[in-house]
Amino acid sequence: MFNIAYRGPEQNSSMSDEKLLEYVLRKAWTQSIVSVDTETVSLKNRACIGIGLGIGDNEGIYLQVLPSRSPYIPAVMELLSSPSITKIFHNALFDIGVLNSLAEQERLPIPSLKNIQDTSIMAQVSGYPTTLQILGEDLLHYQDMFSIQQLLAEHTAINMLEVPYPKVALKCLNDVRATWNLYHYLSNWPNRMVRECYEVDKDLIPVIREMEPKGLKLNQTRLREHEEELKQEVLFYKDICEGQYGFSPGSNQQVGYILALRGNILPLTKARKRKQLKTDEITLEQLTDPLAQIVLNYRKAVKLLGTYIQPWLGKDYAHTHFRIDLATGRFASFDRNLQNLPVKVRDIFTPDNDMFTWFDFNQIEMRIFAFISQDPVMLRVYREGKDIHWITQQALFPGSKKEDTFLRLIAKTFNYAMIFNASVLTLARRTKLPLKTCEIYRKKWLALYHVAYNWMIKTMVGKGAYTETLFGRRMLLPTDLETSPDHVAKCRLNYPIQGTAADIIKRAILQVSNRDLRLQVHDELLFDGYTDIPESIAYIHPDIIVPFEVKRGPVWVK
Repeated sequence: MFNIAYRGPEQNSSMSDEKLLEYVLRKAWTQSIVSVDTETVSLKNRACIGIGLGIGDNEGIYLQVLPSRSPYIPAVMELLSSPSITKIFHNALFDIGVLNSLAEQERLPIPSLKNIQDTSIMAQVSGYPTTLQILGEDLLHYQDMFSIQQLLAEHTAINMLEVPYPKVALKCLNDVRATWNLYHYLSNWPNRMVRECYEVDKDLIPVIREMEPKGLKLNQTRLREHEEELKQEVLFYKDICEGQYGFSPGSNQQVGYILALRGNILPLTKARKRKQLKTDEITLEQLTDPLAQIVLNYRKAVKLLGTYIQPWLGKDYAHTHFRIDLATGRFASFDRNLQNLPVKVRDIFTPDNDMFTWFDFNQIEMRIFAFISQDPVMLRVYREGKDIHWITQQALFPGSKKEDTFLRLIAKTFNYAMIFNASVLTLARRTKLPLKTCEIYRKKWLALYHVAYNWMIKTMVGKGAYTETLFGRRMLLPTDLETSPDHVAKCRLNYPIQGTAADIIKRAILQVSNRDLRLQVHDELLFDGYTDIPESIAYIHPDIIVPFEVKRGPVWVK
């Protein structure tokens, strides 16, 4: 049985575990600051197997929770439940979730959400990588850090419970040491704007932690109806593929073989061994063969059925987790990704309080692009309250009618794609128009918004390891070693637009954090119950007015 592992000036003393823990906790309470790390079975299985505390530059303690629990865990949880203690995490959302689950299971004090610091977010907004090991090695010059992946490989282990205790303890002690020192290193902010971006993200941690457990109430009747409809869809597409053409739509190898036999040109995968024809979504969408669309429809129905509908049958609520560690600072939903849930099945949710309230920002990325690029045509359209998609439609299709929904959709697609400098191939895939036609329309778009185009070209050939949002957030770019130079150039263009949009949305969330927020989906926020939304959120950036439309009803629709 293991109780604690300690690193620091007292490690060679004759103190008992109990006295050692008393010393560590007394020091933590006295200085009112501690770094914290949890070890879990795996990233998916968040059962806590140990807790680490850092109390100095190279001093910390690790207490085991699984397979045998240290008797001193309640004392540690009492420390972490105090709002007077500054608690430094590296990815606080993860560790706090782990600690909350442990507290609920063991009926222990729940960690306080006050006085939290997060070195992962500090690094991110400053334009550094967010991986703790990389930060420890590059910024703090540690040479003894290692990752979970390295541990599992070294011990041929499936999860952390199979790794020997001393190695798990050492990893946690390394991590709380790095977290402690990173906090003090990164506290030397490059400027005021970067620090303000950090404060926004940090203030969102308790908002997210409050939102996640609530979830969205499920309508089991609609779930079962969708299940039946999707099963019929899957069977329909499967019968076509197997009955009429003799192949399984679930086999990529068979899909590629049949499509090639029908005269379709498919590229090969990049795999070194056992190359086969590519049948991914992007490749199939470029084909005019109706059989390719049947395969895509089959896949969509299977994914929707298996990812969302069937796993929620018989459950009361749907839940997700969020992280804010993407390069642009956007929220990412995972472990079920509710941000990717198709609009057509939103009716599986039902409000706890009679109705939902939701709103989304109007053309937020287009408006940001107009301001950053200073394109006079776009700026005039938004200043005069005109319809940007109609202006583009007139340029692409002179003499067309505003009521022509098909042409409007094409113009809208061009607008949203072209602000990220979409290629002719991308435009053809999204609009289903011939390449030659898209090439002509692309030239017309660039001629209409030529100042914006010049800005895009200039931006994509920029220099530096990071780019910035209008709020000053630094966004680390991928390197040429990680990806192609073309992709890095696209990131230089995309990040300021997407990152600024994320900055606005996060500030909006803080303005409505006292409402019953249930979900954030890109530029849309969903609340339970009748909710008033303040007009001030349209003016979060002083130079970019972003209107929004509030909707209410018993069903959340687009």
